[in-house]
Amino acid sequence: MEETRKNEAMPHELLLKGRKNLSVSGVKEVISFDESSVILNTVCGELEIEGDSLRVSALDTARGNVTVDGNISSVVYSDKPQKEGRRGVFGRIFG
Repeated sequence: MEETRKNEAMPHELLLKGRKNLSVSGVKEVISFDESSVILNTVCGELEIEGDSLRVSALDTARGNVTVDGNISSVVYSDKPQKEGRRGVFGRIFG
């Protein structure tokens, strides 16, 4: 129940500037990232950002904000559940 209230209180917005800079709010977890793909778990579902030369330039886990820079070609939501055993980048590092 606490998780539901937290998610409702966290707004989710996307701001894409010229296909070069994407700011995302409402991020619960960074699942994975590399130069061609960034996958985020947001309050509205899993969000996959695809492109070239991608990098996470800003990350504020306390506020749920992520900024991605690079050549962004696709932004897609998925409602599919996460695969069992799959953990976010920080979960693998610190878990």
